[in-house]
Amino acid sequence: MAQFMGFMLGTWGRLVHITLGLALIAYGLAVLGGTTGFVLVAAGLVLLGFGLAGHCPLELFAGRQARTS
Repeated sequence: MAQFMGFMLGTWGRLVHITLGLALIAYGLAVLGGTTGFVLVAAGLVLLGFGLAGHCPLELFAGRQARTS
């Protein structure tokens, strides 16, 4: 788990968060629409925010303290 968290907090992990977030937003808006699309857009915004902030959503569950840099 520590190796995965290390990856997700690194540059490539941030890119994964940002790319996946943008993909969910695009799919939710362009393909699904409605309530399901809104849920995907919200999830995409959360992933995008975590990626831009340099954090991983798993930090909330793993009990890892947030980075300061």
